[in-house]
Amino acid sequence: MDPKTDPTYLDAPDAADEKQHRMVRDEVYIDPKEEKALLRKLDRWIVPPVMLLYLFSFLDRVRSNIPPKTKVEAKSKNILTPCPQVNIGNARLYGMEEDLNLTGNQYQIAVSLLFVTYISSELPSNLVIKKFTPSRWLSFITTAWGVVATLTGITQGFKGLVACRVILGALEGGLFPGLGMLF
Repeated sequence: MDPKTDPTYLDAPDAADEKQHRMVRDEVYIDPKEEKALLRKLDRWIVPPVMLLYLFSFLDRVRSNIPPKTKVEAKSKNILTPCPQVNIGNARLYGMEEDLNLTGNQYQIAVSLLFVTYISSELPSNLVIKKFTPSRWLSFITTAWGVVATLTGITQGFKGLVACRVILGALEGGLFPGLGMLF
């Protein structure tokens, strides 16, 4: 076939076009002072909130081994009791199983279900981020995660605890991929 009549030949860039494209790309100049200022701005405004989100995300997963000082402190229903109830492990130490009437391995089931939905929601979250912008998606899941984490404190039994943990896992699963899209 003659190259001048071949349609694929007309679509293919010639060597001169590629060389010019490479030159334009190489000629882009970035001022080092402006680049440094931009990196400082990103470090100041994006990194601290992201690190704070990671901190809040891991508070629920880290188990503290600080036992209650007395049996009275462990059974106390007083919200103003100065005890570090920041995660589900500490809540167990301070009497959550008795308050929710958990029996057998119900506590372990509630804790484990978070990770099932956490892992299974990472891929769908990436697909949703393509539909929405990362800033909107992260705002939504962070707000929803905070609301669900707060409402976990008013659960009345095993079913409510499991529902909260499943929803928390689904929301937290979208956090890591979403923050990865920011960088």
